[in-house]
Amino acid sequence: MKADLTDLSMFENTLKTKSRLAESSIYVYVHDAAQFLVTNPDIDVKDCYNDFLEKMTIRKRSVHYRSALIAFINYKFANNSSLQESLIKGLITPMFRGDYAKDRQHFQLERLIEIVNGLKEEKHKVVALIQMITGVRAGDVFRLTYGKIMPEETKDGDVIRINFTGKGKKLNSVFIYDKALQQKIMEYIQLQSTMYKDYYFIDEPRHMKGRLVPLTEYTLLRKAYLAYWWDIKDSLLKNGIDPNAFSTHDFRRCFARRAWEMKPDVYRLQRLLNHKDPKVTLRYLERSGLETATFHKEMQQ
Repeated sequence: MKADLTDLSMFENTLKTKSRLAESSIYVYVHDAAQFLVTNPDIDVKDCYNDFLEKMTIRKRSVHYRSALIAFINYKFANNSSLQESLIKGLITPMFRGDYAKDRQHFQLERLIEIVNGLKEEKHKVVALIQMITGVRAGDVFRLTYGKIMPEETKDGDVIRINFTGKGKKLNSVFIYDKALQQKIMEYIQLQSTMYKDYYFIDEPRHMKGRLVPLTEYTLLRKAYLAYWWDIKDSLLKNGIDPNAFSTHDFRRCFARRAWEMKPDVYRLQRLLNHKDPKVTLRYLERSGLETATFHKEMQQ
């Protein structure tokens, strides 16, 4: 059976009915399926899927390709459960990121602040500081819209509450107690005049030839993230840090390490990182060696 590119729109519509899939995941799955279909495969033959997976896993992490193919198989063969099951069971498993990822360097808080101070854009400084202090993912910060950042009064004093939607469309909250960061966030919000559709950290898209550039909200988020990353990359170079040794997710990893060093409790760390499954939190600990380091410290005291 040959592929039909017209299936892509129906596949996309099917994905949109999945409440747990974020808009970014839908975009990636449809893009991956399109890459697969342009190879003109026999979509009822297992080897066509595996040939594609092998090709896509040579140079980069490609776990999402397998997930996209599973989603496509489930859509395309919804009425043929035996073929559906056979194709999915026959898929190879791409090499997991942890099997070949570079060793990550831990950055002390002072070093992270140097990186933040080296950023050119004020909004990027605010995004990075929120990441550094709360451990929230960069994408989740960029998705913040008007009303999601709120000053509150508590018995412990003034605080800023940030309500955001994380992976799996989970609603979560973090709190900013640091006075200097509170002031910086509120000053930025009050001076921000180029917000796009009430996004705090995404500017209104530019016009070209008198018409608004036809961009989806996802691509605008991606453009905003890439601009953030390039600003960070320039700061890394200015601070003598290899850009290959750092990513925006390192703000989150370093937050997790500081939290663990303050109190080595898996459940507490899971809550702080907003992980649904403690197994994900344990992977953070295993890859960083934090849990082992704690045991060695206790044994040597």
